[in-house]
Amino acid sequence: MTDLAVQLLLAALVPALLVCAVPQRWLKRVMIGWLVAPVFVFFAVIIWEVVTGPPIEDVAGRVWSGLTILGSIFAAPWIAISMVGFGIGHYLRRLFGRSR
Repeated sequence: MTDLAVQLLLAALVPALLVCAVPQRWLKRVMIGWLVAPVFVFFAVIIWEVVTGPPIEDVAGRVWSGLTILGSIFAAPWIAISMVGFGIGHYLRRLFGRSR
């Protein structure tokens, strides 16, 4: 197996384990939370930089630019690998009989 294949498999492992471990009633919320978690991390970093860094002009414009750049580069692979992990988790959940 190549290094990239191992990295992708490990990246899909966390969402798969989330789907296996979470009760059915929380499953949709956890899956949505996993998909939008990078947005919260991005905004936390922005808030931290605004609070602790030197004053900058046009914070909103820079935040929007950063969000679009990161979104175009990072969002599609994040969503794709998360969906693969969710699929693996649902398969394992059905295989081991976890329906609660």
